Amino acid sequence: AGGNACGNGHCRPGRGLTMGRQRMTAEILIMNKRAVAMAADSAVTTYVQGRPVVRNVGQKLFPLTANRPVGVMVFGNAELSGRPWGHMVERFHGLRPNADWQTLEGAATDFANSLDGVEDFFPASVQQESYRMMLMASYLAVLLSAGGDEPNAEQVSSTIERVHAYLARMKDLPCFPAGFAQKVYKLYGGLIEETEKRFFSEYNLGEPARAKLREIAALCVTKDAFLEGGIGMVTGAVFGGFGAKEQFPAMAAYQISGVVAGVAKRKLWQQAKIEPLGSPLLIPYAQAHMAQAFIQGIDPELKDFVVQLAASAMVFTGDQLVAEASDLPDPRKLELRRSLREKHVVHAANLFYQKLQETIQNYYINPIMRVVGLSGEEELGGIARSLVELCAFRMRVAGEDQTVGGEVSAAIITRNGFS
Repeated sequence: AGGNACGNGHCRPGRGLTMGRQRMTAEILIMNKRAVAMAADSAVTTYVQGRPVVRNVGQKLFPLTANRPVGVMVFGNAELSGRPWGHMVERFHGLRPNADWQTLEGAATDFANSLDGVEDFFPASVQQESYRMMLMASYLAVLLSAGGDEPNAEQVSSTIERVHAYLARMKDLPCFPAGFAQKVYKLYGGLIEETEKRFFSEYNLGEPARAKLREIAALCVTKDAFLEGGIGMVTGAVFGGFGAKEQFPAMAAYQISGVVAGVAKRKLWQQAKIEPLGSPLLIPYAQAHMAQAFIQGIDPELKDFVVQLAASAMVFTGDQLVAEASDLPDPRKLELRRSLREKHVVHAANLFYQKLQETIQNYYINPIMRVVGLSGEEELGGIARSLVELCAFRMRVAGEDQTVGGEVSAAIITRNGFS
């Protein structure tokens, strides 16, 4: 998620996997020079044997401490390694009773760092379960990428090579100290061997493939890849407010999944601040498609479909024109078709997308953002709340699972505090 009016993503666990509670939700963050507004619904979705069970009991919006104007809003997994997020925020209140962060980013980083080394919250058995889920997600990704219902040993070995190369190219997450992979092997070697047998024993893999699987078992933790998001483990934590030295508000967002070997797997994946001459910010999170459609004038998925449809129409038209050029030899027709597809259609599709984006920006996003930029604190909170309620209304009238709904909480954060 990023930009001035965008952001979506939600996770759903695969069948047959034991999962914790999930939050299918709609949330909004809005900032202008005066304040930050956050709004979230209260629906919490739990998957029981692959079926969603929704309860409107979730708190997703908290003041980070009592004495600083900083809030945190969470979406995705309702828990971190078995602990509800409210527990972590409550603990943090006790750790930082007189916090005085200079910047909002410093507040977000301080909270994220506070999740490390907390044995009383995350005992060894809980951390091992978190690692097991990460390992299962990575091995499941290998099998799904191999293709087909029953891939053979050659296909699986080739996919192991490809997934290993994909992970090896990625950056290491800065939250893990040097040598952390060796610590993973030492602590969880037996679990790695057991999980490998469970997933791959029927393929009789050779030692080179098995060696790469063991490397994947550590890379899936230490690299900037959250494969466990596919089975619902990842939480988004969005921070908004003011540091002591900040005249205008700022925001930062973390991806956090599980605690492994004493370290919470996490990364800072989004940050922004309001500049004196800058624009306001409005970001929908999770299942906020209706809010995006309101802001952009078109549902994001429909926009993507329209662009793809236009490109397909261009390809079809070009092929038809070449086919009707009966005086051209077949090799020349083949050359023309290739040139049209690889050059002209790509160029035309890019122009189409550019013009579509300009129209959306000029006629839909900019007018809304002008209002947002001039809005007072209470009005910002009302806009955020209304956009979340709009998402819930859309799901209700469309007959979809009510994974967005319940009471909507809104917070307004100014330099004077969190309300």
